[in-house]
Amino acid sequence: MKRSNFKNLISDAYREGCGGYAAASDGKWQAEMHTPAAYGSDARVIGVYHFGTELIRIVVDGHGAALRVIPIDSGWGSMTDRCGVRKITEGAGISTGYRELFNC
Repeated sequence: MKRSNFKNLISDAYREGCGGYAAASDGKWQAEMHTPAAYGSDARVIGVYHFGTELIRIVVDGHGAALRVIPIDSGWGSMTDRCGVRKITEGAGISTGYRELFNC
């Protein structure tokens, strides 16, 4: 596990590779890279978890640049859910907030 912060969580998970993960905020937030074929041969997908619930997936290209965010689960809707999503996506270069993703 790579210790990280919100800004670098996605890039650190990308560098850890498949099966590895990065964690921020004392492990409350985790990101793990996957390579599902459905997203394209060069694409990688990084699942972002808060307290074990996968909130979003970030699709990145073969060089680690973020392409888009996919909402998965709104979690509890707590302030830490809401603020964390924005900080993480900003760090990935595609600033998208909780409200934009989950319409709430």
